[in-house]
Amino acid sequence: ICEAFRAMRHRSRNILKNLTTADALTMRYTVIQCVLATDLSLGPRYIAAFESRAKRTDFGHDDEDKLLLLQQMLKCADVSHATRPVRLHIRWSHLITEEFYLQGDTELEMGLPLSPLCDRKDHNIAKSQRGFISFVVRPCFTPWAAFCKNNEWTSMLAANFEHWQASESSPHVTKQAESLKLTGSSASTGPASPPIGAGALSPATRSPQQQADARAAVPGRRSGDVSPAEPSEPNASRR
Repeated sequence: ICEAFRAMRHRSRNILKNLTTADALTMRYTVIQCVLATDLSLGPRYIAAFESRAKRTDFGHDDEDKLLLLQQMLKCADVSHATRPVRLHIRWSHLITEEFYLQGDTELEMGLPLSPLCDRKDHNIAKSQRGFISFVVRPCFTPWAAFCKNNEWTSMLAANFEHWQASESSPHVTKQAESLKLTGSSASTGPASPPIGAGALSPATRSPQQQADARAAVPGRRSGDVSPAEPSEPNASRR
């Protein structure tokens, strides 16, 4: 996003040039806040804020609500491949997993410790995708689906979760999934965002096993990488 704004310094590339200075600053602030909200290590705070505010009869009437609505929408879009039909979901799961493996390969070449889920020699994709759905996608989509009055997303989540459960116990399903990763639909039909971020349940509400499973669902991040931050406030500095 930094490079996008840098590119817009050239007038011929500035898509905001017809806005007033105030509107352009508001647009810039909104885009930055929405992108920062996709850091799923902060997911529980945004989800809790959305669930609480969405229950109000006047939700969406002020700038703070509108920003939170945009943030929740983008957060869901960022991890939405798990709500797509199983063929697309499997395709994207394998593409994303290969990205993790390439990161792990680079870490090994540089003599660094391997990040979670980045070891191609010791990784269970079915288990990692179940954790991804349980601790990242479902907590994000459940309140959003309720707000939109659409149960298709959560139904698809359940079906994809069941697929990964079956794939661990059935060689036939595993072989089929391996075939789909090579013959699946074009990459242009879904999001490429990897499931980076912590689980959406706070540690205080997880059992020790749930905490371990949630950590296993978070690829490529080590503890201390991100400082906690609250959901954005409407009166915060926009510079």
